[in-house]
Amino acid sequence: MKQKLFIIQRVGVFLLFSNLIVNLNADNKKCDQSHSFFVSRQITTNSVFGLSLNSYQWYHEREQDDSFHFGFYATPFFQQSAQSQKLARYFLRDTKECLRFSEVNEDPCDICSLWFGLESDVNSNFNATFSINPHRRAYGSYFNLLLSKGWGGHQLWWNVAFTAMRVKYELRMCETVQELAGPLSNFEEGTIDQFTSVIAALNNSEWCFGKFSKCSLNRSGVDDIEVKLGYDWYYAPEKNNHLSPYLVATIPTGKRQRSEFIFEPLVGSKNGSVGLGLNFDYTFYSCGQQSMTWLFDMKYRYVFGADQCRSFDLCKNGDWSRYLLVVPQDQTLSTQPGINLFSLEAKVTPRSTIDIWTSLHWQWDSFNLEVGYDFWWRQKEKICLKKKIASGFGIFDLAGASGVPTSASTANISQCATGSNQAQSDASFVTLASSDLDIDSAAHPAALSSTLYGAFSWEPTPGGYPLMLGFGGQYEFAHRIAALEQWAFWGKLGIVF
Repeated sequence: MKQKLFIIQRVGVFLLFSNLIVNLNADNKKCDQSHSFFVSRQITTNSVFGLSLNSYQWYHEREQDDSFHFGFYATPFFQQSAQSQKLARYFLRDTKECLRFSEVNEDPCDICSLWFGLESDVNSNFNATFSINPHRRAYGSYFNLLLSKGWGGHQLWWNVAFTAMRVKYELRMCETVQELAGPLSNFEEGTIDQFTSVIAALNNSEWCFGKFSKCSLNRSGVDDIEVKLGYDWYYAPEKNNHLSPYLVATIPTGKRQRSEFIFEPLVGSKNGSVGLGLNFDYTFYSCGQQSMTWLFDMKYRYVFGADQCRSFDLCKNGDWSRYLLVVPQDQTLSTQPGINLFSLEAKVTPRSTIDIWTSLHWQWDSFNLEVGYDFWWRQKEKICLKKKIASGFGIFDLAGASGVPTSASTANISQCATGSNQAQSDASFVTLASSDLDIDSAAHPAALSSTLYGAFSWEPTPGGYPLMLGFGGQYEFAHRIAALEQWAFWGKLGIVF
């Protein structure tokens, strides 16, 4: 019987990791395109904030009896993104770190400025280089409340965690205007449309979605609430070793996102989740007042869908086609921003996420040192449209505008009105349909990261109650541009009674 259980367990583990590898490979197929929406990793469900130092004290300092026991932990933190050029590639066309906007295409350009209403007079041409350096900053405090009750030599426990925080998002845009041949050496004096710069054009007041904010964007609130219900299935009191399976769920606290800006600050979400996990530790060295302990935690959550507004590119027209101009079929010279047409209500399902945390903890008397590692993976979002694109619209015929325009159904954002890279006119007007939308362009791709951290604490016992005072720091390495590379430092205050 034991041999059969052993085989079943091994087969189950094999199937779990095989499925993970398949999903990782499948989700990696379209990471090389521009995306219109970014979702950063949440603090509350991040095991580094919740388990570092806390897990050891909770299991090694509280009494293991049939009484009720309580634990409270506060983790004030400061977090800052790094490697901004990686995040810039997530948003910019063809995953580039900078873009060249030009009115003509005799020289290679990434964006034809005419799609954005940027046009010079007859004696000069628009030409500018544009880049962004996105930064995210977060600060606040993570709170953790624990309750346990002994039962027949085992422990049943509850864990509730939440984070009060404030985030600040900045694009930090940079634009360089080049002097061109002509009587006007200053480009701004030569513009004849309403905009004098790329930055101004990307903040078009007619756009309801997808703008590039010139100012920092801030949001305060409470991150999603995480609840765990666990059972200490195995416990060795002589060394406080334990093995604890648990159930986990999150309660959404976020406000509805609007997609008005491409780098929109978020605190909490509209998506609930359920899952399961396993927590254990093993003290492999103990001598006098010293001990060395290995700690491990793994949790899986499935995150449910919620209605959101997302902006979509077009399948045939490539990156940034959401910014093409569109026209109604009966008014082919009356241009409208395509971003307003291509931003639709959809059900967004983040699906699976896995968090694996492990650490080594050294204790000497009342002093503690801990180093650890965390692996995090989030599956690519699944998006299902809830509304159809408005009927009767087509892509503006940029090349045919001076004559009798039709539409330009195959145009991309780099094509201009003339030259070798001209936007081709259609023989007759071609209307757009919901099937033309590139769903992947609005879905957050699979994200993958690894975190290293170190922490130190001192545990006095005033009044006989174990108190913890500590601090630590971490660095999260993003293995894909869909994950945010960031660092953080934090303090720890905890008590068990």
